[in-house]
Amino acid sequence: ERVRRARLPVTARLAAQNRELSALYEMTAFLSIPATAEKLCQGFLTRLMQWFDTGGCSVRVADPGTEQIRVVVSSGLPGELVQSEQCMKAHECLCGQAMKDGVMEIRDFRHLPAGEVMRCAAAGFRGISVFPVAAPQGALGTFALHFKQERILSPTEVQLLETLGQHLGLALENIQLGAKERQLAILEERNLVAQGLHDSIAQSLNFLNLQVQMLEGALDRENLTNAR
Repeated sequence: ERVRRARLPVTARLAAQNRELSALYEMTAFLSIPATAEKLCQGFLTRLMQWFDTGGCSVRVADPGTEQIRVVVSSGLPGELVQSEQCMKAHECLCGQAMKDGVMEIRDFRHLPAGEVMRCAAAGFRGISVFPVAAPQGALGTFALHFKQERILSPTEVQLLETLGQHLGLALENIQLGAKERQLAILEERNLVAQGLHDSIAQSLNFLNLQVQMLEGALDRENLTNAR
């Protein structure tokens, strides 16, 4: 009996590790599939809601060159909440702050200071956990887990979610790089076409110049037949 009890924690830990590895493998495989940013984020949220039993999720991405952060996709959130937070200044919301400060958590909105009210609390959620969507060049945005009941994420769950955020960041960065490569290819093609047109026009002008010189010479010689 003592041996059986001693083995229980080890068995539970191994089971938890297997679940984490399985989740990480599944998410990595999914994010490697070519798709639009919206479809990747939507699939990302669908899996998070299954694994962490959340009431809602959202992914926000920062607009380059501005201080705004906008909702890309959401799941399980009331339309009014999504609309009110569709585009906000990064420093004005918890989700934006996580880009700079890392993981942000409020386990129970009822413990907020008096007078401080958050929109997601008014929408019926008890707590929220926000993680950066990180890439090598810096944070691209954040994703948030909204809980209907008080939820305390374990250190291993937090680490897993941070890792998943890094994988999403790499996938989104690859999409951005691919879009930039396509834009450069289009610009290069346009430059080649423009150069071709320039060369063609230059050749036509040179030909016309020779023709005018020949016409001028024929008129000087009063050779009307050649002039015509």
